[in-house]
Order: sequence, then structure tokens, then C-alpha cells
Amino acid sequence: MCPKEKDSRNNNNKRWGNKFIDKRNWKSYNEELVIRGEFLLPIDMFENWYEELDKVGLMNFLNLSLKFRLYSISVG
Repeated sequence: MCPKEKDSRNNNNKRWGNKFIDKRNWKSYNEELVIRGEFLLPIDMFENWYEELDKVGLMNFLNLSLKFRLYSISVG
């Protein structure tokens, strides 16, 4: 490597301007994202979850799809 290349690599601020100083508060930003992605579910919806699935006939479907996924994970 010639000295000219080394000098140009270390002196990038001439080409790109001043070095970026990150002043973001990542802790508060993360908390904002968590709050934005938060949604509320009524808890009483889950009290009779399995009975409703049995009524609709989805319980067997869910069991079969779970078994298939576990099988495909173990094989794959």
C-alpha cells in the first residue's frame, strides 16, 4: 500500500464531512417502539378458548398442524 492510499483512508472527513456523532437515546427509543407495538387483548377471551375451538372443529386441525410442524422441524 502506498502512503497516498493510507493517507486517503485515514482522512475521509475531507470527502464525507465531519464524523457523525450519535446522540440518540436508544433506551427511550426502544421503549417507544415497545409501546407502539403493544396491543390489548381481553383476557376473558381465553377463558373458554378450547370449548370454542371444539365447537368450530378447529381443535383437531390445530393438533394436526402442530404435529406436522414438529415432525418437519425434527426431520428438516
